[in-house]
Amino acid sequence: MLKINMIGCGNAGRTLGRLWAQQHVLAIGGILTRSLASAENAAAFIGAGRAVESVSEMECACLYLIGTPDDNIEQAGVALAAAGILKPGDIVFHLSGALSSRKLAQLEEKGAAVASVHPVKTFADPAHAAETFAGTFCGIEGSPAAAALLADTFTAIGGKVFTLETERKALYHAATVIVSNYQASLMELGTRVFERAGVVRSAARQIMEPLARETLANIFELDAVRALTGPIARGDGNVVAEHVAALASWQRNYMDLYCLLGQIALHLARQKGTAASSSLDIIENILANPIPGAQAH
Repeated sequence: MLKINMIGCGNAGRTLGRLWAQQHVLAIGGILTRSLASAENAAAFIGAGRAVESVSEMECACLYLIGTPDDNIEQAGVALAAAGILKPGDIVFHLSGALSSRKLAQLEEKGAAVASVHPVKTFADPAHAAETFAGTFCGIEGSPAAAALLADTFTAIGGKVFTLETERKALYHAATVIVSNYQASLMELGTRVFERAGVVRSAARQIMEPLARETLANIFELDAVRALTGPIARGDGNVVAEHVAALASWQRNYMDLYCLLGQIALHLARQKGTAASSSLDIIENILANPIPGAQAH
């Protein structure tokens, strides 16, 4: 088995390390974290590896995982480059969803191949994450040699690998934030509007749950176009105008968000083709010019 050294070993690193060790995919070498005690805890969780206090204490390996927080990735790469243990052809990669392999460009000068791999999964509980990792989508970008080997390495533990474009990595990560983190924000926005309408929060959550779950199911079972319902899909401009006016009289920034999302819904409605084009044109004008002088604040 190829050996991997781990610089930074938080929840994601611990999860991956345990899977690689248990499934005999990689041999775990040195493990470096913020303290020797946490490195020892990581090694115990993984069931393999040796805790070290610096990069220079690591033995040579073929792969190096930088599993630090995003802000520390470049600094960890600098430390690895200065340690003198890299060999030409070694592979160094990080796990950031937002940052590309370019953050490790200084290691290419040492002859290493660099990449990034982003498992699209929550790692709040490493033990549970290891048990449920199979089927996790993993976005990979970087040098072809590194990407090819890492694709095999992640596929071996059940990952579903897909290729990312290095120059568009930030857009990819923004997409994951929109469909995950901002979905929570959207549900909170809906709750606040329910409350403004006189529905208490606990009841609002009960009303929202089946509606949200059924909508998501329709989106993934059908597609966004066929899943779209409501006033914009029907071409009901009067209802849209009422919504806009009500929101504008309370929170104009919420109105702006309603109009922005409505414009995307309008695009879907035109594809759906169930509403008259003239009706959708009226809605388009309402969303683009909701209330004269109404701006977010």
